[in-house]
Amino acid sequence: MALEPGNFERRIRYLHGLAEEARAIAESMHDPKARRTMFLTAVAYDRMAKHLERESQQLSLPITDSPRLSP
Repeated sequence: MALEPGNFERRIRYLHGLAEEARAIAESMHDPKARRTMFLTAVAYDRMAKHLERESQQLSLPITDSPRLSP
């Protein structure tokens, strides 16, 4: 993977999107264990996105227009 801001930016947005999708699916589930698993999956995707955000900051790669880039 090339260390380009756009690569990080796209991956961060993608992971946040997966997290939102997992939360939406969890909301529609009736089984408590399955619901919890989906919510935990969403948390994991958000953590991966946050990790990429931190990595891009440490590498001094600017990320331009991602709305979810708070520390």
